[in-house]
Amino acid sequence: MRQSTNEYDAEGRLVNGYDYQRQAWAVAGRWVRCGHPEAMGCRCWGKVHEGEETPKKGETGRTWTREENKRNWAALGIAL
Repeated sequence: MRQSTNEYDAEGRLVNGYDYQRQAWAVAGRWVRCGHPEAMGCRCWGKVHEGEETPKKGETGRTWTREENKRNWAALGIAL
């Protein structure tokens, strides 16, 4: 497993690195927009939550609601 000296802060917040649960990058403690092309119309975590703070260790932080999941998949043409 990769780990750098500045990946997490003293509170356990992801500062610089990749969150495998949310499938998104963080830089300076904030979510980074994905690199998907605009035409793709993705609804990934990085695009939707760009600039929001990453959660502290032990906090669940924000996750997708059931309705958001349905909208995200519907935007890709997949019905749940």
